[in-house]
Amino acid sequence: SKNEPEYLEGRVRELGKLSEKELRGLAERGKEKKEEVALAKERELKEKYWVA
Repeated sequence: SKNEPEYLEGRVRELGKLSEKELRGLAERGKEKKEEVALAKERELKEKYWVA
């Protein structure tokens, strides 16, 4: 599971090795993915309830 201490500690070590530029790139991709998911959920709800 992604919420277990062993996984989280390993992930922190991985991220700690990255440069500032790489971290900013990851953050930007994460923000874009979050927006895509939100738009997809919104479309799904509108289709489900027949809202324009």
